[in-house]
Amino acid sequence: MKVKNFRSIKTAELDFNGHSLIVGPDNEGKSTVCEALDLVLGSDRISRFLPVEEFDFHTAEYLVAPANEGGEPTIVPIHIEVLLTDINADVENRCGHPPPILNFGFGPKSASYR
Repeated sequence: MKVKNFRSIKTAELDFNGHSLIVGPDNEGKSTVCEALDLVLGSDRISRFLPVEEFDFHTAEYLVAPANEGGEPTIVPIHIEVLLTDINADVENRCGHPPPILNFGFGPKSASYR
């Protein structure tokens, strides 16, 4: 699993082998990892009207100021990638193949699901 710019996670790459348990102190990102998984694999992932909100972006920054005056700001996308391995037919039917990848940004046509 790869996560970039989502809530408290600036960038992370996690490897879940078999059954996994996420433990740690409060406010360390455990729930954020679960929310990221839900965005990609949750049953309502395709029907969400607004899949993310301003507070979902790392430090609520979804635009970078332009380098020069009068320039356009740069979108800072949220990137969540989950690679499913050793999947059975039931999981493949629910999630599709290839595994889903979600990218979120700010503005029109900024969210993509592939």
